[in-house]
Amino acid sequence: MSNGDWVKLENYPTLIAGELAKSTLALSGIEAEIFDGEIANLYTTALGGVNLMVKPENLEAAREILQSEHDVEDYVVPEAEIITATSTYCSKCHSKDVETRKIARKPSPIFIVNLLGKWFGDKKTMHCRHCGNTWSS
Repeated sequence: MSNGDWVKLENYPTLIAGELAKSTLALSGIEAEIFDGEIANLYTTALGGVNLMVKPENLEAAREILQSEHDVEDYVVPEAEIITATSTYCSKCHSKDVETRKIARKPSPIFIVNLLGKWFGDKKTMHCRHCGNTWSS
């Protein structure tokens, strides 16, 4: 394979990014190759990335395919749906529309059990209003 048979389509910062683009083109039936991929795996920054090459007759079609892949609109997650480390959310459907329910306990005839219950809190269950899942917290 000589460089004369191929033209540069794009330069990618990493071998993985180049391989992903190459796979995208392969799914569309366009043959592509990565030049200097073996050495670029170790020295990507020094070499300036990897070059994705295609046959000259496929250059425009390959550009259109890769451009259409990048034109996909990103889905923006509303702030109300963002799950953080302190968020309470359903383990089944990941909805944050969750309510807390206390489990009613009968008072114990033993004083210390009632006292410990107050100190350590009542047991709670969580209920997802979206899917109906219920679990203990």
